[in-house]
Amino acid sequence: MNGCAAAAAGAAQIPYREAWGYAVVVPVHIQDLGPFDFLLDTGTDVTVVHQDLARRIGLVATSRRPVASVGGSRLVPQAVAAGLSLGSLPLGPMDVLIHDLTAARAEETLMM
Repeated sequence: MNGCAAAAAGAAQIPYREAWGYAVVVPVHIQDLGPFDFLLDTGTDVTVVHQDLARRIGLVATSRRPVASVGGSRLVPQAVAAGLSLGSLPLGPMDVLIHDLTAARAEETLMM
């Protein structure tokens, strides 16, 4: 399923597509590069970038942030993405976590 969402009349429209029957994928530009497919997760307050993409676009970790998951808690590298936009909607500078998302990518391949 493909679509376009707008929060209000006259608001920026964000193109999206559905994946696996439940996930929403949106185009994201980081530092004027992209678009890159990102999963939209309304249940989190942080953006996560795969470490390979971070290297490719020149994101450099400036700190570490504790992250808790089912497997426990650990410190994850954090960087500032100078320019980030969702579709045509600019979001400005944003902290992003840099993490190895290999397991999520393997699941993505299995589910597609």
